[in-house]
Amino acid sequence: MERILIWLQLVLLSFQVNAQPMLEADVNANGPSYPGWFAVFNNDLYFQGRDDINGSELWKFSGGVATLVTDINPGTGHASPRYPTVYQNELYFTANDGTHGSELWKFDGNTTTLVEDLNIGAGSSSPRSLTVYNGKLLFWTGNSTNGYELWSFNGVNAQMQGSIDAGGSIPSLLKEFNTKLYFRGYDNTHGFELWSFDGSSMILEADINPGVNNSYPDGFTEFQGKLYFHAGDANGVELWSHDGSTTTMEADIYPGPESSNPGSFFMSEFNGKLFFGADDGLNGIELWSYNGANANLEADIITGSAGSYPVYPIKYAGKLFFFAAPDSDGFNLWSYDGISAVFEADVVLPTDIDADGQSNPILFDNKLFFAGYDEIHENEVWSFKDPNTGIDLTILKGSTSPYPNPTTGNIQFHSTNSGKIKSLRVFNSLGVMVEHKAVNGTALTNYKLSGPAGFYLVQISFSDGTTAKMPVMKQ
Repeated sequence: MERILIWLQLVLLSFQVNAQPMLEADVNANGPSYPGWFAVFNNDLYFQGRDDINGSELWKFSGGVATLVTDINPGTGHASPRYPTVYQNELYFTANDGTHGSELWKFDGNTTTLVEDLNIGAGSSSPRSLTVYNGKLLFWTGNSTNGYELWSFNGVNAQMQGSIDAGGSIPSLLKEFNTKLYFRGYDNTHGFELWSFDGSSMILEADINPGVNNSYPDGFTEFQGKLYFHAGDANGVELWSHDGSTTTMEADIYPGPESSNPGSFFMSEFNGKLFFGADDGLNGIELWSYNGANANLEADIITGSAGSYPVYPIKYAGKLFFFAAPDSDGFNLWSYDGISAVFEADVVLPTDIDADGQSNPILFDNKLFFAGYDEIHENEVWSFKDPNTGIDLTILKGSTSPYPNPTTGNIQFHSTNSGKIKSLRVFNSLGVMVEHKAVNGTALTNYKLSGPAGFYLVQISFSDGTTAKMPVMKQ
């Protein structure tokens, strides 16, 4: 038997592995679940999901299965958990239980708890931009007394950190850089400009668009020891940086007073460059980079002035992945390897993209997870695994074993693993998943391997988070 398994493994090593987008979870069988706000906590993937029974609530994806964590807003009401952030080994987020409004909540792995009702009663304080800084959880939130200001939570109490405008400074887009917390803030003298918080004081770092005019700095990303962002002045909205003392316009990609809007939907470092979408006035919004000295057009995906609108760039499997070239349904998945842009998958990111983080893809389980769309399932949880990551063909002896193998069709799987079997996935010789089955038990008996004779790779996921992969031959 062992010699047969080794032979099967060697055969599987020669398989072609085609990159295929995969539906990971159909949370709402009757329509779209609108997943978003992905975060990894305790080695599981958490997100906001919606079904017809519970409304929009906190869900978890673990071992190949999506489950409802808790129904914070009972019944069909929407808790709408947002801004998930891990702090002191707990998952903090904003949610609405239908009684206290949208407030700060946490999940410790077992229990979901309202942390504090900052706007007492049914009104909402709506904490946003949750960020860990100096051992505290920072966020901006508001109430009828102070307006929207910068607050912190130390694990016990929440308190306002200060104000730069009596009507509310709206300190959004929090980003730690060079021992300070940077943000876009407002006062009635400078408008919306670049500010920082050092743990005790709020400091105006730069009045980019002088006077009461607004520069609206956005897209904060650290690169080559500087904080990069886009902001607007007489030159339009262009690429700027701040090194801790000096604020500089790095590139005027669309010359003159027009705006190139670099990184309107996020920037990412890749191969020693900063990548983003931008418009030079000739090619539309396409994929650009900045190397610390010059800005360059990296890929003109849609030639002419139409633009491909690249959004959400993220490093994965040695390439820069992003969504671009929207069709009537939405954005498709592309990659850039440093030389050329390649269409990776006809899987759609819905067109309701945002710059707040709700739709950001995330790396989890060696795959790229995102909220995708197709005509059958509508908006659900999808993933993409690049073929360069390979398939782990390690046979876990003594953990899980198929019998008989080879088989004529019916097969049993028994496991000595401490966790229960949660799901089974079967891949054909092209690397395409041909079946995904939810399971709940220590054994899977009388499983019928459908499909023609040939070689298959079976992956079993357990409740303790581990997986076993094994080759199976169907005669």
